[in-house]
Amino acid sequence: MVLTAGQTTAFFEDDDKMGLNNRTRVDSLDAEGISTVDDMAEWKDEDWDSWVVNCKKPDRIPDPTTPAQLIAQAPFPISVKSIKRLKAAARLVRYYNSIGVTLTPGNMSWDTIKNFELQRDAMDEDSKKRAPEVPKLSKNTTVAKWDDSFKVHVRKVYGAREATLE
Repeated sequence: MVLTAGQTTAFFEDDDKMGLNNRTRVDSLDAEGISTVDDMAEWKDEDWDSWVVNCKKPDRIPDPTTPAQLIAQAPFPISVKSIKRLKAAARLVRYYNSIGVTLTPGNMSWDTIKNFELQRDAMDEDSKKRAPEVPKLSKNTTVAKWDDSFKVHVRKVYGAREATLE
């Protein structure tokens, strides 16, 4: 199921989701090419940081009374909470795209995004540790014991799609 226009607006603007101001979403985020939830996959953390800088000092616009002159526009309001949530949501969208999951309002709720982020942080912390060595089958190890230790090993090692090998 694809998110409707109303669900997309709610995703970006509701306080219990991304919490963006309508002007910020429409005049700044849409202008940068992020008009749907799926578009977020294109941006990594550095892109979000650059966007925040651009929001603080937006381009000058033509003066309504004297179109030949440019005037400064007010900065686009964006909270730290919103940018943190946008970065986490973008990471989840990239993950869903890599495993072929269709975006729905349910799997893009803040609770789902928050749980994903907690799990990813734990996986990242775990992957920083040295990867365990593959267990060896020797004369002193039975095949059953080796099989058990190998199952534990594949649960601790992450593959190309950032999931365990299990």
